[in-house]
Amino acid sequence: MKLRIGILAALLVTSGASAKKYELSIEIVAAQADCIVVGEIVAVEADSYQFRVTDYVKGSGSRLLTVQQFKEWTCDVRFAKAAPGQRLFLFLQHRNNALEIINGSTGEIPVVNNQLTLEHETYHFRVGQPFVPYSIGLTEFRTGIATFTHCFQLPKSAGNPYSRALVQTCGAKEVARFASTSNFTKWLYKRINDRYTITMR
Repeated sequence: MKLRIGILAALLVTSGASAKKYELSIEIVAAQADCIVVGEIVAVEADSYQFRVTDYVKGSGSRLLTVQQFKEWTCDVRFAKAAPGQRLFLFLQHRNNALEIINGSTGEIPVVNNQLTLEHETYHFRVGQPFVPYSIGLTEFRTGIATFTHCFQLPKSAGNPYSRALVQTCGAKEVARFASTSNFTKWLYKRINDRYTITMR
């Protein structure tokens, strides 16, 4: 009887652990991305949508992309059903000859009135206080992500998406400029220094 209870408990723990999405931080999503784009949906198909790019933040390519929609589940639901006219900030990677969104909803951020909300990030975290998602203007966010990806990348040997290492690819003056550009870059620079081992290229 004890053995059966033990097996049942193990199954419950295992199934519970797999039911929660592992959130990648915005800097890891940006570092992993093959391309980062801003634009809008122009047509929707069964499991993908046609996306017109107005701005390449990282990488380059066609102005019309086919983007695979991520599979929704209990812990990762899209903000709304995909529809033409939705403006998005996308973090994309090439996989199996397709462009996929990185880390589900983390890599597909709606742009509303030139504003984005990072649902899983907070600007000021205080113990005992409610979690308030980080809302930021499109221009400030776009500039911050562009300068971050210019100055930092994942180690080439890192196959682990949860890596705690970054490689600095630009000089000290550029990093100092990045760190002081805006409130967002100041926040991001402090965080990567607190969380990651940084090596020079």
